[in-house]
Order: sequence, then structure tokens, then C-alpha cells
Amino acid sequence: MPIRFALPLQGDCSGETVPHRVAVGCYALPLQGGRKLAILLFGGRLLVCENQVHYVAELFENYLIFNFILSIIMDTKIGFIGTGHMARALSRGFIKTKTILPEKLFGYDVRLEAARKFAEQTGGTAVTTVKDLVAGSDVVFLSVKPQQMGEVLHNLASLRAHGYNPLWITIAAGIQLKTYLKDLGTSARLVRVMPNTPCLVGEGVCGFCLSDGAKKDDAELALDLLSTVGLAIPFPERQLDAVAGLSGSGPAYVYMMIDAMADGGVKMGLPREQSLLLAAQTVLGAAKVVLQTNEHPGVLKDKVCSPRGTTISGVHSLERDGFRASVTNAVEAATLRSREMGLENDDPNKIK
Repeated sequence: MPIRFALPLQGDCSGETVPHRVAVGCYALPLQGGRKLAILLFGGRLLVCENQVHYVAELFENYLIFNFILSIIMDTKIGFIGTGHMARALSRGFIKTKTILPEKLFGYDVRLEAARKFAEQTGGTAVTTVKDLVAGSDVVFLSVKPQQMGEVLHNLASLRAHGYNPLWITIAAGIQLKTYLKDLGTSARLVRVMPNTPCLVGEGVCGFCLSDGAKKDDAELALDLLSTVGLAIPFPERQLDAVAGLSGSGPAYVYMMIDAMADGGVKMGLPREQSLLLAAQTVLGAAKVVLQTNEHPGVLKDKVCSPRGTTISGVHSLERDGFRASVTNAVEAATLRSREMGLENDDPNKIK
């Protein structure tokens, strides 16, 4: 039986650049003489590695090794309690990256229309009770709003006697691990995730932490799943409030900046549609430069600012008006609010 493990990839393989991230699936197959053949499923391609020799092959439905690996990787059954935008985004990420087959996806929602929409958009199955979903899932995402979590946890507590033990992954903001464990049990395998809305287009970032009951394999599986919609980075739980303030709330700050830049273009005579396009693409391109060059943003900013030029004049205006401090203050305010929510939600019965 293949041995499953997670492995970060980087470097050049037969002319194909492999980004530094974790493979969706990685298997070690024993060969004669004690050697092992590593087969990695990564972004719709197979990466086969043995003795440092790498081969990249396109995936085809009738490809023998591909079908063999799929039979293992896609055997995990994923359930969602709450089938809103984020649940559907995650499901689409699983399917797009060939991590999970649609028939292995299940969704439950108190709003029947939301559950039907989930099934239509993902090819998954809408179930009618929480018990049926938990009983049939290896991983259960708690993807309801924080104010609905109290009722959900109350219902899940009543199922503990049945001995169900899935990996729980919560994406609700501001609710600490200890709050869930009061109803799920102190030994529950639980992952708390702080995602952000760019997950909807596969460019999100998820900070996550683990309960004491979660095992190494649980962490690897959570990392594999969350990586299908962007970056997934582990943190100690005490830092998740800051993650919420920075990347969780950050898209709103960036949207405001894009809107303000577009307004500036309109004020200076540009058409609204083109102005918005220029602003959004500028932010996208600048972010890629930061990520791909690994240079400090301050250094990159200096490279754009020529003596007596337009850019340094604009930067001076931003500094004079407190732009940098305003953004820093926004991250601080959102972080403090996340901490407040954690205190408010400490008792699941008080979650409103």
C-alpha cells in the first residue's frame, strides 16, 4: 500500500517550473533493491521522482498511474456544514486541482436552496441532516457564520455518543479552539482556519492552527486541501487574530485602495472603466513582483522613485496624509476586534 506524505516542491523539472508549495498528493512506491519511486500529484500534473531524476507527464483519465493515484487521493469524503460562498469556493478548488472527485463532496445547509446550489455548482450531494453528513464524511468543514455556530455545535454534541471522529475544519472567524472542544470533545481532531475572500478565485491565503487532538497526518491533509485555493500557512492560535486583521480583512483595504486610485484617475480625466482596470492590474502586478523577487517593498518602491519624478511626488503626498499609519492602524483595529470576538464567543451558547 502506498505511503502518503507531504513534500514541498521547488526547482526546475524537465523544463517545467514547479512553485514552492506542497504537492496535492505524494506517494512512495517501493521498488527492488530498497529504492522508492515518489509520485506526486501537483496542479494537474504528475511529477515522478527517482534518484533525483524528474519527469513531468500530462494527466489523462485513461493514464494507468493517474487512475491508480486518484483511487487513493480521492477516496477522502469531504462534508460541509454550511454551503455558502466559501464552501463552494473550497469545493471548486478541490475539483479543479483534481484533489477530490465531485461524488466525494457532501453539503448540508438549513437553507435548502443553498444546499441545492452547492450540489449544482460542485457536482456534490446535498444531504438533509447533520447526522448523515457527519456519518458519511472523513473531513467535515464547519462553514457557517459565527452567529450560527452555537446551534451547530449543540447539534454536533448530541452526536458524540455515536463515536463519529472526522477531522473537523472550521472557517468561522473569532471562535477559539477551546469553544469548539467543549461540544466536540477535548480529543477532537480540529483545525481552525482564517481564510480570506480571494479564495473564491483561487488566490487566497489561509492561516490555520491545530487542536492538541490533531495528528501530523491531519495537518498534512488540511494543508493539501487549503492549498487548492491559495497559500496555507500554519500559525500558533494566539497569532490567528493578527492573521484575521491582516490577510482576513486585508482584501477590503486593498479594494478601497483600488477604488481610490481609480477615482484619482477619473479626477485626472481618465474614463471610469479604464481607470479601474489600470488600478486593479497595477495592484496585481505589484503584488506579483513582491512575491517573485523576494525584495523588500521599500526597496521596490525606491526603484520606482526617480529624482524629481512623478512617483516620489505621489509618495510624498501619501506620507504627508498618513497613508502608512492609516493602513497599520487598520490592521491593529481589526486584530483587536478579532480578539474581542474570541472573548464574546468563548461560550458557544452565547454566540449570537
